[in-house]
Amino acid sequence: MPSLDNLTIRPATPDDLDATLAFYYQLIDDLDGKKESPRWEKDVWPSRPMLAEDIEAGSLYIALLDDEVVGGMVLDHARPDGYDTAPWRVPANEGEAMVAHLVAVSARHQGKGIGTTLMRAAADICREAGARALRLDVIDGNAPAARLYERVGFKHISHVQLYYEDTGWDDFDLYELEL
Repeated sequence: MPSLDNLTIRPATPDDLDATLAFYYQLIDDLDGKKESPRWEKDVWPSRPMLAEDIEAGSLYIALLDDEVVGGMVLDHARPDGYDTAPWRVPANEGEAMVAHLVAVSARHQGKGIGTTLMRAAADICREAGARALRLDVIDGNAPAARLYERVGFKHISHVQLYYEDTGWDDFDLYELEL
């Protein structure tokens, strides 16, 4: 596996907005029509205002490899309605459970360990914030993402229907990592 010595994961700043948006849009193009596509839609999920708001809130993190954005994620407490009825294993109130959104690794850099490093960093960030659990959802058919999460210790919780602006109602698998 290539060296990740030059990989940095840090909160995004306003100066990172253009490069981060370009990263997500390139990923959308690269995965368009593929089964493992998260089915995100440019200017909807993600959008420039959404990412700017996440940067302002301090919840958008980027992975940089030699100063190139090669990964990203949002860590916050926002969750779609289906999360409230899921049979989570870790008892945690809203403030004790963080949710990962927009978790992604550049298609050109997948298979190098960046996703694993990103998710381990997510767990560390959430622990430091006092969270007891890290939760996320994977759109049906995105087997590579599901395998990554399971490999780093996430447990499959349930299969549910969730609504997002870009996908409408669709099938998702919920995952949880005890922190």
